[in-house]
Amino acid sequence: MGNSKSKIIFITTQPETIAPILKSFPYYKADKIIDFEILNLRDFGVGKHHSIDGRPTGGGDGMILRVDCIHRAIELAKETCQKSYVIGLCPKGEVLQQSTVNSLSQNKQDLIFVCGRFGGFDERCYTYFDTHISVGKYILSSGDIPALMITDAVLRQIPGVLGNPVSASHDSFSSGEQDIERPQFTKPDSYLDQKTPEVLKSGDPKQIKEYFD
Repeated sequence: MGNSKSKIIFITTQPETIAPILKSFPYYKADKIIDFEILNLRDFGVGKHHSIDGRPTGGGDGMILRVDCIHRAIELAKETCQKSYVIGLCPKGEVLQQSTVNSLSQNKQDLIFVCGRFGGFDERCYTYFDTHISVGKYILSSGDIPALMITDAVLRQIPGVLGNPVSASHDSFSSGEQDIERPQFTKPDSYLDQKTPEVLKSGDPKQIKEYFD
């Protein structure tokens, strides 16, 4: 994402899920850098009931999100962006990794998240996504939480969002997919039969480094 104020847009059937979260950390810390916007997919629905889904053609379970509604929502979102990158959230997408997060945070395009729901997307929706991402091999009720998860991870990489600018570089996976953050301790020094290692209280940088290495 670029140096000028960027946008992150959520296209969702459940604005009430996303809106309160945007008032919490780290989202509110990013409001001077990023404009957040929520589009209710039902505003692009069809007929008097604003229908956004239909039964699977040829039979099957669940209700499928309509391609026409998804396309109209994406096109409107794009109109407010200088340059956009559209991400569909669904189980069949690429499984999220830190490398993907890093790439999105360095992307100079505005991000548009299209949150799946019900039985998923009409296959033709994928024509309008630049990529599609999964957050793991399990099923959720919608793509709203995955979209927020990805946004949270991306925001942590953007300068000015975290209080300590080097915090993100010390996070787990910051140096690679196998990189796990080192053990950490704080007060109290002793709790029940568990104690903080004495070397960490020594004040000796060399010994402390050797302990963690």
